[in-house]
Amino acid sequence: LYQNGRGVKKDEILATIYFGQAARQGHDSAQIEYATRLLNGNGIGKNENDAAEWFQINAPRGNVVAQNRLAHLHRTGTGVPLDPPNMARWYLISKKAGLDDNVLEASLGEVDTEVATLAERMAEEWKPEL
Repeated sequence: LYQNGRGVKKDEILATIYFGQAARQGHDSAQIEYATRLLNGNGIGKNENDAAEWFQINAPRGNVVAQNRLAHLHRTGTGVPLDPPNMARWYLISKKAGLDDNVLEASLGEVDTEVATLAERMAEEWKPEL
């Protein structure tokens, strides 16, 4: 409600507080929204490390958005170590699920053949955690 101002005055801070509460209670979509708000500093102080942790919780569970965002974080070393193999792995997993990304596709083309081959194998062997 507070995010979009539906029936109440729009309030990014309250929206973030409520997304954070729901995230800590285990709601997947709230975890992604909260992580995104942490990453961008929307309604809360920017905290890339905490954002990365929330994406790392959801990516292995099969959340395509978390996989894509985690690939971006590994591409830039934002909140996680700069890690081309994991960037490529998470991008290939999210791409297989239907989420194309031109920036990650270009980055994939820049990794060496050995890294790309390893990432392709890891992506093929990947199964979501339950």
